[in-house]
Amino acid sequence: FSVELNVDLNEFQTNLVTFLRLHFMTTGMSPIIPKVDVSTAPNDIQKITDDCFKPANWFVKYTEFDPAEDKYMAISLKYRGDIKSKEANATVQWLKSNNKIALIGLNEVQAVTLESDDIGAFSKNAVMIANNTGISRVFSKRIAQKYDIMYSQRAF
Repeated sequence: FSVELNVDLNEFQTNLVTFLRLHFMTTGMSPIIPKVDVSTAPNDIQKITDDCFKPANWFVKYTEFDPAEDKYMAISLKYRGDIKSKEANATVQWLKSNNKIALIGLNEVQAVTLESDDIGAFSKNAVMIANNTGISRVFSKRIAQKYDIMYSQRAF
């Protein structure tokens, strides 16, 4: 469908990256369940949204993600299904007020909603694309530690 809100991944990166060196996106989705369990999928928008921010529902593995310490620089939540704008806005406020997410107060952008789309599977679902500081632990474990080992053995 042709709507002004259609974007590609480059636009997500442009809108979610506040500093060029901090450009590592984290993507989460809820619900993620097998087809046989679709009838038991969560139907509560708060549960669906909360699950988007749990590392178990992310498409990147963060073994030591700490929601209290690791801050989000930007978040884009996309809802589909039988979700009203009022419900979505209330859920985002619930996330903030219950300290489910920690935001770095760099950029306050108002929520924008799209009334319909062409894809369907669940009655309600959400996708989260975020830019957060938790990636630093991934780099320190996977890259810096291995470099330190190589350097200590002069294997370069």
